[in-house]
Amino acid sequence: YDDPTVKSVYVAFAKRLANQQNRFIQIAVPNYTLADDPTVISVSNGVVLSNGTVIDAVKATAWVAGATAGANANQSLTHTAYDDAVAVHGRLNDSQITKALLNGEFLFELHNGKVVVEQDTNTFTSFNPDKRKHFSKNRVVRTINGIKKDW
Repeated sequence: YDDPTVKSVYVAFAKRLANQQNRFIQIAVPNYTLADDPTVISVSNGVVLSNGTVIDAVKATAWVAGATAGANANQSLTHTAYDDAVAVHGRLNDSQITKALLNGEFLFELHNGKVVVEQDTNTFTSFNPDKRKHFSKNRVVRTINGIKKDW
């Protein structure tokens, strides 16, 4: 589902659930940093499995959605390994990684021989005094949502 129109509909739906109906959700979509919202994770690259299968960003989005859904409220996916992955599909150099993270992209990187999540981040980048940078971290979003659910 790499269609920008479809992604914009998903994003609008997620934002409406979170902001108007006080639902606690996050969605993962491939290559869509335009969302600029803590509820939206934009997956920008993929992995190569040990058997040579290429998992591009669109397909890796399913892994990110599952890992996000399965994460504990206080858990970060930063440096979580992608099982059976041996390489990054769409690998970036250090300056590209920095730029991608500042742009709100969720990406994979090769670290100590393992393919891992570089940072557990979402698309929120328009920081302000009421909503600061920590809202771009999915662990913070999960923790806040967990607290809200318990109230």
